[in-house]
Amino acid sequence: MADYRRIMLLLLQGRSYRQVQTLLNCSPQTISKARQVLQEQEFTTPEQLKDLSDEVLEQCFTDARRTVSTNFVPINIDAVIKARIGRKKPPLKVLWARYLRTEAIGSQRHYQYERFCQLVAEEVRQRNLTSPIAHEPGRTMQVDWAGTKMQVVDPITGRATKASIFVSTLPYSG
Repeated sequence: MADYRRIMLLLLQGRSYRQVQTLLNCSPQTISKARQVLQEQEFTTPEQLKDLSDEVLEQCFTDARRTVSTNFVPINIDAVIKARIGRKKPPLKVLWARYLRTEAIGSQRHYQYERFCQLVAEEVRQRNLTSPIAHEPGRTMQVDWAGTKMQVVDPITGRATKASIFVSTLPYSG
């Protein structure tokens, strides 16, 4: 985290953004935020900054990303992961639709689909629930029978025969 106290002290000394950026190796956006807090809180002297406790200073620079999560309906990650394990794996779109049916309390909002997927993927990665499979080109072939049997009708005899669809792929992870 940026040293906002030092940034604001330099700004109060009349230093330019470029000078502050060079001295403290911080972004112009960080310096701009510090200047904005100086104006909002009406700090005009270095003594005012030195008298501030670290907690009060941190409250002036609360990161919205820290508090936003409380404004969202929490995702029951364990239920989502449990649904994705086993033979019948509902798509994430279906699980997101279930999540949308969760009642919001007060001003809480639901995550959008993309963010929902990101949070689930992050949790899966943290719990180490996936194992990537590396494939060499032309080394293996994956085969399966697809769907239910269909009927093929001979146009000459009119006789119907049940047939399965055979599917094969040559996987390559790269």
